[in-house]
Amino acid sequence: MTTPQDILAAYDYQFPLGLIAQEPARPRDAARLMVYDRATGETTLDTFAHICDYLPERCVVVFNETKVLPACMAVTVNGKVVEVLCLGTEDGTLRVMAPRALHPDMTVTWAGHTLEVLARDGKVAILQPSFPIDDTVSLLEEHGMMPLPPYIDSPLTENERRAEYQTVFAKSAGSVAAPTAGLHFTAELIEQIKASGRDVRYVTLHVGLGTFAPVTDEQITARILHEETYFIDEDTAQFLNDAKHVGRPIIAVGTTTVRTLESSSEDGETITNRYGKTTLFLSPENPPRFVDALVTNFHVPKSSLLMLVAGFVGRNQLMKLYQTAIAERFRLFSFGDGMLIV
Repeated sequence: MTTPQDILAAYDYQFPLGLIAQEPARPRDAARLMVYDRATGETTLDTFAHICDYLPERCVVVFNETKVLPACMAVTVNGKVVEVLCLGTEDGTLRVMAPRALHPDMTVTWAGHTLEVLARDGKVAILQPSFPIDDTVSLLEEHGMMPLPPYIDSPLTENERRAEYQTVFAKSAGSVAAPTAGLHFTAELIEQIKASGRDVRYVTLHVGLGTFAPVTDEQITARILHEETYFIDEDTAQFLNDAKHVGRPIIAVGTTTVRTLESSSEDGETITNRYGKTTLFLSPENPPRFVDALVTNFHVPKSSLLMLVAGFVGRNQLMKLYQTAIAERFRLFSFGDGMLIV
């Protein structure tokens, strides 16, 4: 009998630590691109600047326009500065990932305001701020720090982080992590895609901290992942439905875009839910159906993102592609290189 641990082990792989990208490619579309054609089995190595050469004709390229908040807060507690990560607001309170230094009935200060620690739930603390909860985003923009994944130990300044760890089309604030496949695209490259006869559309899924969390046995057994909020405007939903019904390929840029589109479609043919909260767990056992092709980065071992990508090509083929990427010294993870699966 296959256990959850057997499944996780099947998505493990070894790589040199030096391949973890600590800074993005400059310019963005100078990042390397691996193209895998499922019809022919052919693998091509190129750069993102030439992605138009490989996109299907008449396709619609869909991006996630979520915006990463500078959600790290340096709060002061008992005279010491402690970093916490704002995960969002709920019922007039802040939910933050915080060390044990924060416990109930304690008051901390941040940006000239006080916040009372109401409760803890594991690594998450619930804070009651003295400022209006609707001011949270503007205060984070002014006083927060940009979060980066734990495997990045980068010398980037705060201003550089805010510029580099954000897509050029970011619009709707609400994420604690970037939809990193989108980081490779410049405004000029997007215009080139449009000029080539393809269409570009945008959806929103706010990326939560669960994207970095290890997959648990319970999640594998229940086939349910962490919850994230998504939104598709009415015009975009209608455009994508029309495109799908006439056979135009739908190309998702990033796993978050895949998760948005698949969560919105109950039958794999039509977007029926334009907004909601999703816990969808995609994999070879539950593959994407609405999305036809994918642009994605190279993800960490044993991750739900790796399993989602395997839903397009199968686990065995995906592991072969990763071994090729490692052998060719592709840069890995959030600031790393990427892949187009067509």
